[in-house]
Amino acid sequence: MGDAKKIIHIYIQNCQIMFEGIKIKFLAFVLIFACIICPVLHAEQSFYSFPATDAKGSWQIGKVGNKDVILTQKADEKGYITINVPKDGYYQLYISLYHSWRKYCPFLYIDAVESKGKHYSNYIFSEPRWYLEAGKGRWEFRSPSAFPFWDLHEGELKIEFWLVSKNSPWVLRRASVEGEVAIGKFVLIPIEKNKMTQENPNFNEI
Repeated sequence: MGDAKKIIHIYIQNCQIMFEGIKIKFLAFVLIFACIICPVLHAEQSFYSFPATDAKGSWQIGKVGNKDVILTQKADEKGYITINVPKDGYYQLYISLYHSWRKYCPFLYIDAVESKGKHYSNYIFSEPRWYLEAGKGRWEFRSPSAFPFWDLHEGELKIEFWLVSKNSPWVLRRASVEGEVAIGKFVLIPIEKNKMTQENPNFNEI
């Protein structure tokens, strides 16, 4: 009878040791998981991208190569898009623009209203591609919101945009629209308030 009690006692001790080991391993796993995952979850996104094909208005949905885009070849044709500002702060807006003009400059005018009614207006332009083979275009990112950056509240940012053709960046007379202009996406980049600077984004990742 005494031997049976010893065996049971040893068995219980072994079980306790085994469960203690399992508990320690589980706690270690939870700690490692927290160290790896939590910083990822709390890290602020470096950019927020919105496809231009979500836009409404008169611009047409089409393709440039394998990219889905919106297109126009008419001056003053309006487009509208609403993008979400994730939280209050300073931001820079970038627009992915494409054209193959060789003589004139496409100007894209921007009129934006944020969720608290603050209003921003500006434009971007792109130089003619005289150095490329006729009909060949090029993508680029341009920003209407640098220096000063836009101070936006959390919520909807409503953007209206339209095309104007001009002779050059210096001769701002209106010119005929030379061809299609395409927009691929709108990108919102948070600005660090303390530094009021924006690290150059890796546009290959956007």
